[in-house]
Amino acid sequence: MVRQYRIHTDLDGSNNKIYDMTNGLIRFYQPSDLGIINSTNIWQSQGIGVMGNNNISHPDIDFKFETFGNSLEENYRIFNEFINSIIKQKYITLEYTNEIGTFYADIQLSKITKTEGYGFDGQFSETISFIPVNMWYVYEQLKFSKVQNGEIGGNTKIYGNKETTIYPNLNLLDGTKDFSGIWNNSSLWTDDGTYNGLNVRKRTESQKGTYKIWTVPSDGTYTFSCYVKSTGNNAKVHGAFIVNGKRETDRTFGDNFDWKRDSITRTLNAGDSITYSYEMAGSAVDSTIWVAGYKIESGSTTTPYMPSSSEVQPSDYRNYGSYKYDYNYFGEDNIERFSKWKIDDGIFSFTARMTPSQNVENMSGYGVRFLDEQFNEYTALIFGNTTKPDSIQFNTDVNDEYYQAQIGTSTINMFSALNYQRFRTRFIQKGTMKLVNVDVVEMNVKRKVEFV
Repeated sequence: MVRQYRIHTDLDGSNNKIYDMTNGLIRFYQPSDLGIINSTNIWQSQGIGVMGNNNISHPDIDFKFETFGNSLEENYRIFNEFINSIIKQKYITLEYTNEIGTFYADIQLSKITKTEGYGFDGQFSETISFIPVNMWYVYEQLKFSKVQNGEIGGNTKIYGNKETTIYPNLNLLDGTKDFSGIWNNSSLWTDDGTYNGLNVRKRTESQKGTYKIWTVPSDGTYTFSCYVKSTGNNAKVHGAFIVNGKRETDRTFGDNFDWKRDSITRTLNAGDSITYSYEMAGSAVDSTIWVAGYKIESGSTTTPYMPSSSEVQPSDYRNYGSYKYDYNYFGEDNIERFSKWKIDDGIFSFTARMTPSQNVENMSGYGVRFLDEQFNEYTALIFGNTTKPDSIQFNTDVNDEYYQAQIGTSTINMFSALNYQRFRTRFIQKGTMKLVNVDVVEMNVKRKVEFV
């Protein structure tokens, strides 16, 4: 696979903007150094050495930075918009995907060169430099909750699930989630609900598939996919793949089938004009065809549907994290008794959203507490407030710290309500976490990885 780079302007925030730096109009190439520096203090006398503390650090990172707009004006605009959006942040987050996983690094812009756009179509070819802030870590999503379920009898059961999912590529085609923009033969197709969160369009007559014209941005391998469905015995559904006005492939799917995800991979040249569509080649008597979720992506692997780089939202990515953990507690009234999460080493910060227990009155505090391997509390985030909040959100990252509570329509700062005597450290040790007077905790944790 090709190494993937993305930039997040605010990874933990609701206003996060994501730039695809591998397939987008701005791209990163040839990082100068993604390695580590291991420094050890050594005291020597007459050739005898005594090793002291060692420290792992990361060198500054330089990338080749290039724009791929269609005109000199567009290249100036996308260049300026990108730099102005990241320079406003205290730091940004680099997402790096390689053959062994997806990793993150908090970085700060150090330098960007700017010459004049003399390349093809006025493209810029520059050097951009970043100072490492936190390198490297994995970003994990966890949810702890109490589920009321009267049908489960007998002993209380705790269910835990950990699953690894494919991290999908962004779509290279705009407007495929809701068929927005210009679609050929659009007026001949009608809306018909949704499938997997995607708008569905249908046609009850033969021929005239709906499609968008797409121009290949650069030489390479591309995969085209779509959800398609048919009913009736006179559909004879087929898919037409057309390159530069010439029908390159005509694929037959037959009649009367449920939703399937069709895909086709082809090697194409920059500037090729591409269309692909699905239609009924038969009489279409008493037959219908449905389509949803067109996608074009780089490479030869079909990945789950995603919108384009201009349409993607943070929630789209977080549905496909590298790891996802879910813990549910069934049939237990005292959630505090069972709400424990076994912790491994390496967590240095996390964001969380907590919902205080609704059936506990006159509570003295609510939050989470952390126990070491000997079950001694070494730190806790416990909040006390005269009015019970609807929810509490906080971020323990020292570079982006906040503590907020939602009470009705008001948002208040909870920093003064934090129990400082129990909040002793931000670094989470190996051990367990327990919930204190809360029903649900949703967490995003950053786990340190020294070398990727």
